[in-house]
Amino acid sequence: MKCRSKFGSWVTGPWVLGCNMRMDLAARSQMLLRKIGCHESELLHGARLAVESAGRLICDTVRARGLAEIQTTREEKGDGSPVSLIDRLAHDSLERDLAGLAKFAIVSEEDPNGPLAIDEIAVDEFFWIADPLDGTRDFLAGEKTFAVALALMRKLKPEESAFAGGSLAHPYLGLIHDPSGEQTWGAMRFGSLKKWRNGSETDLPRPERRSEGELRVLGSRSIPSHRMQELYRFWGAQTVMRMGSAMKFALIAEGSYDVYPRFGPTAEWDTAAGQVLLEVSGGGLVPISLPVRSMPYGKAAWLNPGFLAAGSQELLTKWIPILVQKLG
Repeated sequence: MKCRSKFGSWVTGPWVLGCNMRMDLAARSQMLLRKIGCHESELLHGARLAVESAGRLICDTVRARGLAEIQTTREEKGDGSPVSLIDRLAHDSLERDLAGLAKFAIVSEEDPNGPLAIDEIAVDEFFWIADPLDGTRDFLAGEKTFAVALALMRKLKPEESAFAGGSLAHPYLGLIHDPSGEQTWGAMRFGSLKKWRNGSETDLPRPERRSEGELRVLGSRSIPSHRMQELYRFWGAQTVMRMGSAMKFALIAEGSYDVYPRFGPTAEWDTAAGQVLLEVSGGGLVPISLPVRSMPYGKAAWLNPGFLAAGSQELLTKWIPILVQKLG
């Protein structure tokens, strides 16, 4: 198939209106996709093949060259984060496959010319946002928790943006691929959470969230800050599973974990795909410092503030106000 081409505050009233607005956004997005000749299921299928192809390229290159040789290509970007030959090869693979799927602009962390700004995305209402190799530090350290993350974004109209916490765009399709485990999680907004493994597709039901017991916490691979350690103690978390990629969002969405707090900055390509997965499974990703129900997108330099990702709205409703008071 080839195509031609937050919500409110933490009070009941705006949240009810937010549900109606989200349904309007979904209907408008579906209409626009049909207008340019895209069918949702085919778009999700093609995008999944693109992330899985990038994942195979990563693994095949490691087998062919060896991790030690790839480690010699490591460089430091302006923000101090690492980049390697593999990041660039994965970017090229995604760019090539997505160009054959839909003629939308691609905002990629590894674009050799630097990521496009939102005002550079011409007139298209849709664009891709991608992290071709999310978790480069983990990858270069020989860990198996890196991922390929991809989201299809829709730019919002002024009236939509004003309501959606100032967001200029929202993620409409999300995919997170685990090359090492040969598994992929994906969803269209207002669809169901899907998982592909060993060539088979499964519709994952919304998991039954635990109402009691110790929170199952995910954290970044880096050493937690003093504030993060304080939060873990406050929660009484005895163990924290650490990994350095967007796979954390997929594991929460499928019900294997409960929460992932993040105080340090991230980029929108780190969270956009995961937000779709979380929201279709009953959870969400909410910034701690902003009075909105969902992370806004299209921010300056694509930078996110700290956030809480959780598997249920109940957890978000309980913990966001406390985090704002204690740690925000």
